[in-house]
Amino acid sequence: MDKLYSILFIEDNQDDLELLLHWIKVGGINFNHQHVSSQNGLIEVLKNHRFDIVISDFKMPSFTGFDALKIIREFDVDLPFILVSGSIGEELAVDAMRLGCKDYIMKENLRRLVPSIERELVDAGNRKLLRKAENKIKKEEKILESIYASLPSGVGMIKERKILWMNNRLCELTGYNKKDFKDQTTRFLYKSNSDFNSVGADLYKNIERDGIGTIRTQWVCKDKSVIEVIITTTAVEKNDPDTSFIFSITDITDYKKVEDKLEKTETKFIDMQENLPIGIYRTNRKGRLLYANKELRKNLLIADNYLEQRISITDFYKNLDDRKRFMSELIINQKVSNYEVIFKRLDGKEINISINGTLVYSDDDELIIDGTIRDISDQKNAQMNLQESESKHRTMMESIPDGVYITSFNFIIEYLNPAMKKIIGHDATGESCYKAIYNREKKSDWCAFEEVKVGKMVRKDILHQVNDRIYSTIHSPLVKNNGQTSKMTIYTDVTEKRYAQKEMEVQREYFEGLFQNSPDAIVILDEEDKVIRVNESFSKLFEYAKDEVVGVEVNSLLVPDLLKTEGAKATQDVASGHYVDIETIRKTKNNKEIHVSVKGKPVILPDGKKVVYAIYRNITDQINSNKQIKLNESRLEGLLELSEYKMESEQEVLDYTLDGAIKLTDSVFGYIYHYNEEEKLFTLNSWSKDVILGLHMEQPEKEHQLDRSGLWGEVIRKREPIIVNDFLKINPEKKVLFK
Repeated sequence: MDKLYSILFIEDNQDDLELLLHWIKVGGINFNHQHVSSQNGLIEVLKNHRFDIVISDFKMPSFTGFDALKIIREFDVDLPFILVSGSIGEELAVDAMRLGCKDYIMKENLRRLVPSIERELVDAGNRKLLRKAENKIKKEEKILESIYASLPSGVGMIKERKILWMNNRLCELTGYNKKDFKDQTTRFLYKSNSDFNSVGADLYKNIERDGIGTIRTQWVCKDKSVIEVIITTTAVEKNDPDTSFIFSITDITDYKKVEDKLEKTETKFIDMQENLPIGIYRTNRKGRLLYANKELRKNLLIADNYLEQRISITDFYKNLDDRKRFMSELIINQKVSNYEVIFKRLDGKEINISINGTLVYSDDDELIIDGTIRDISDQKNAQMNLQESESKHRTMMESIPDGVYITSFNFIIEYLNPAMKKIIGHDATGESCYKAIYNREKKSDWCAFEEVKVGKMVRKDILHQVNDRIYSTIHSPLVKNNGQTSKMTIYTDVTEKRYAQKEMEVQREYFEGLFQNSPDAIVILDEEDKVIRVNESFSKLFEYAKDEVVGVEVNSLLVPDLLKTEGAKATQDVASGHYVDIETIRKTKNNKEIHVSVKGKPVILPDGKKVVYAIYRNITDQINSNKQIKLNESRLEGLLELSEYKMESEQEVLDYTLDGAIKLTDSVFGYIYHYNEEEKLFTLNSWSKDVILGLHMEQPEKEHQLDRSGLWGEVIRKREPIIVNDFLKINPEKKVLFK
């Protein structure tokens, strides 16, 4: 199991604990653990740590496994608990399982331990998910109950004309309590059987046809008073005839009194409502029509059996791009208002419509769209108000520094403001726009007329032919007072801005060249210390291709294991906003260690993004040179001291010479032997103290035969110097060893 699990052991015997740990490790479970052997220790560790499973002995000096289980259940009811004992009986095992123990294992059968742990870890995960889901459901139910309880209308659920559930508002409206409704149909709320039956029949009929039923009727309250109510009902499951229904009751008694006073205008009001040109729809995300009201079906010539025909609202769009833009805006904003498009009815006739839409989720989590479709003539009043302000806008256009001109869709200029006249050098009213503005004999390929005709706003940058200035142009539709549409164009001088942009591009290319051609290795890191970019010198120095390092944490690439702490500190310093300048060791792709100087600094980009700019310079040769210089200086110093030393005895001279040789050669150990060629015998003259200590010998041998000498004897046998950089490593020259 790859996941790291945390295991709590309750055990007073260290040997038994080690045995349990052994079996779990052998079983391949990845875990860490803690161990307690007392009741207080258990309580304390449960306060401060979370565990995935508990394994407990049954009998301990101060408490039992039952005691431990009870304590654990107070902290976590789902935490798996396994008893391991050498003496637990069947009855105790049954009691343990009743208390919540998940398994018990005899110590002589520990082969069951790992399978039991694996099973309980899986079961515990499932229990947590189940409990989380249950808690979520309970929470949502409480929220729903609170919502229903706070509603101003009476709300409930009904099946077979019997109320299964209701909010308090329903009791307030009728004067009955909830016990009065128990096991009773709602017949007692109606004046007669005919009213009761009629309401039920009409509601079910409307639900079957439209998915929702609304009816107005009278209810008799407990005090015999009569109230006017509106009942709105919808089926929980639309296609199930035996389903339950959700209903709401609205008391309209006061409204009824007002209606009685307005009885003379009722007919007129109804006619207006029936003739209101607005349609209501519901579709799924792909456009399939799920609901269309009478007005919409009439406007689009949709048959009443449209659900069977599987009609798509997309089929009515004249331009499919309009549908794509509508859906794009809807997904981004969750709602679209007054989106104007052209629809084609089933008979081919084109109509201008304004469509509203809201993105919602159905009860089964299906993405659906609810909205309205109406004739855009409803917007005419608002458009007229805009047109009446044309003179005010004209005054504004006369004073702005940007050039403005208005053109009819036959390319004739209708208006130029003073700034535009100055740009082209004359008043071109009545002339063609392509001739007066652009000095062309016909409209250009980049003319924005076609886009503006369909209501689009178009932005373009052009180079003016007179004074070589760069202008940003915005072309938009303009509705005039007579209802006709013209094109309004705004000219904004952006010459300096474009020159500045070009200069920035030149600078960007310049700095990019500096980055790529720098002899130093350069890397740019994100806020997580991951590589964004490197230059060629970085790839050469560290032997990584650019695509190998992008997105990788830089310390994991370059920092040797022994310097991880130092690398982490450098990263932390830069992240804190400090400038880092250090000399250290880094490794290449092939694990070659090199000395480098590292300079790092955080940089805030123009877009606000924070990055780290780091420079690596190879100073290996410099370091080695400095070391060699220091060593040579030390050797020279030793030779001078040796030449000035006053010798009093032969042994003193040998000892002093040996110490100097060790220092000059940068060695750890040293010794001097005299070799007798005739006897083939080595006699010790002088050993360094470090040699004696290293050999751990009470009394070193002072004479050695050539054939029993070690690596140093090989110098005599071969009659040549031997250099060994690591004496402890296996060496083929070590042919003879001391016995």
